Parts: sequence; C-alpha cells; structure tokens
Amino acid sequence: MLGSLPALSYFLEEALAAGAEINTADPLTLRLAANIARRLDGLPLALELAAHRVRDLGISGLDAALHEPLAVLRFGRRTAPERHKSLRANLDWSYRSLTSEERDAFCTLASTETTGSRHRRIDDEAMEGLISKSLLKSSSGTHAWFLSEASAQFAAELVAKQGRDNFGMPGIPGRNPHPTPEMGSGPRPS
Repeated sequence: MLGSLPALSYFLEEALAAGAEINTADPLTLRLAANIARRLDGLPLALELAAHRVRDLGISGLDAALHEPLAVLRFGRRTAPERHKSLRANLDWSYRSLTSEERDAFCTLASTETTGSRHRRIDDEAMEGLISKSLLKSSSGTHAWFLSEASAQFAAELVAKQGRDNFGMPGIPGRNPHPTPEMGSGPRPS
C-alpha cells in the first residue's frame, strides 16, 4: 500500500536528519512520501537528494516538483564524489560507463517512450547492461521494462542533443526530436 517500506523509511529518516519537519502520523504525508519513494524507484542516492529538498519544498512541494527530477535533485553533500552531488551527475556517470550498444539502446528506449511505441527490439546484452546500471526498471508484476522518470528525462535530453529522431536513429537536420501532441504518448507503467 505504501510502496517499498525500506525506501520509504530511508527517505523519511534522511529528511528528518536533514532538518525537515514531517508529521509521520499524517496519512496524506505518508502517501506523498511513499509516492516520492516510488517515483524515485527506491534508489538510495535519489532518495537522499530528495530528502534534503523536503526542508525547502515540503513533502507536497517536492512531490509536485518531481515532474523534473533532474532540476530538483541537484544538491548533494559538498564532500561527496562528483557523481553523487546531483542526480544528473550520477546519470551522466552511468551513461559514460555504457558500451556503445548500451548507449544506443538507452537512447532508443527514450525515443520509443516519448512516442508511445512499445515494439522496439533491444539487444538482450544491451538491456542487461542498462538493468545492471539501474537505468532500466521492471514494472512490478509484469514483464514490462521502462526508464525511470529521471532516466527518461536524461535520455530525452541526450536524444535531443545528439540530433536523433523519435526512433533513436540519426535525425534529419531541422527535424524536431521531440514528439508533437498529435503523435501522442502511451501510458507508462508505474
């Protein structure tokens, strides 16, 4: 009901340790906190970064702001390694550790998610690499795989920067790599 209890507990402990005022007896607060932990896929670094934002944004403000996780989760500990100072830095570090096949698969998945297409074949080895680096997640109870909100946002930025089209292929100059509303977008597993 409240999502992954260890992730929720970790998030709340980190938020309280960071000085946030949280009423853990309030059911709405707990539902919002559980939603945050779920949206961040229970990833410890993301939960830690989010917990430190609760003091500034509050639980409901943080939940609302997570539609752009890379912009929100960017204030890590000053003494932390560079890749732990922001979610963007962590994703960039993970992306740079991918093989070229895994990078292509990552960008292809981002492209297919924005267009709603679910019928793109990704090499099993590339998929395993993305899973092992926590860039690809499974939907509980199904055999569906998806990018987390943060990974999808990061990958979409890469697709746009690299000039790829909506199917992960090199784009045609002047073509918008982002889907238009007419293209639609399919539902994402949650």
